[in-house]
Amino acid sequence: MQNLLEILKYKEINKDVVFECNDISHLSGTHSVASRSVIENGKRNPKKYKKFRIKTLEQGKIDDF
Repeated sequence: MQNLLEILKYKEINKDVVFECNDISHLSGTHSVASRSVIENGKRNPKKYKKFRIKTLEQGKIDDF
């Protein structure tokens, strides 16, 4: 965590900063899934982790959340 904070030019852990990391994976272009990891207060928070199943994705059409 400290290395990430140094890269982002933070001098100390800020309890108001929450890191969310999302990853999308697939098996040869099929069975697409996504996952989210969360870091709060400099520690991972598995209670806020989430898995997503992606049913379809139309090329060239992405909706904002």
